[in-house]
Amino acid sequence: MSATLRLDRLSRWATALPLSVPVALALSSHLPAQADTATWKGPAPTEASISAQGPFALATAKLPSATDYGSATTVYHPTDRSVGRYGLVVLCPGFVSSAALYAGIAQQIASHGFVVAVVSTKSLFDQPKARGEQLVAVMNAVIAQSKVQA
Repeated sequence: MSATLRLDRLSRWATALPLSVPVALALSSHLPAQADTATWKGPAPTEASISAQGPFALATAKLPSATDYGSATTVYHPTDRSVGRYGLVVLCPGFVSSAALYAGIAQQIASHGFVVAVVSTKSLFDQPKARGEQLVAVMNAVIAQSKVQA
């Protein structure tokens, strides 16, 4: 099986999977015993640390309207720009779910030092392929916007 085909299958599966704290905990508990921690920032996550509000104050922004995604796409981001760059997390709602359902988890993640974009899909009935394309369009829009504001 080619790498492209595997990546396509993985991206279709991943766009349909809603992100949650238990998923993050499950992934972090399966790290190799000898993981390279030289690039990690901050302490290793625990259930208590990721359940609590993070240390960063937040602001929200709406992405400019585009034909590639819904018009109410919201970005949550730390207000402190003095600490360097932040990682980007893009959340796409599941089938017949709205972006509003993800506001709480998006704010929680952003409070720990991430930029979090919640995709407002064109329709609640968009299929996985369309949601994946919108997710990528939002990611590119956030990256383009960050270059303007840098």
